[in-house]
Amino acid sequence: MLCPRHSTRCLPQAANDAGKTLEECGISLVSLTVSIDTASPGRMLILHMLGLIAELVSALIYNLTAVGRLAVARRSLAADRSRCS
Repeated sequence: MLCPRHSTRCLPQAANDAGKTLEECGISLVSLTVSIDTASPGRMLILHMLGLIAELVSALIYNLTAVGRLAVARRSLAADRSRCS
């Protein structure tokens, strides 16, 4: 799958594709250090919810960074205009 640069939609799709491939082979994920086990549907749901939360946080960080950069650019332009007056 081709994804645009900085796209947050590609990671969940790639994880979903990998999960389906592993599931078809009868492989489940069990973490030894964190309580993650994909052997049951309920636990798989929790894993997907964690992925969605991570995607949301990533999108928020990207959007807030873009807003901050725009604010800095506007302040810079306003400072340049005040010097010319």
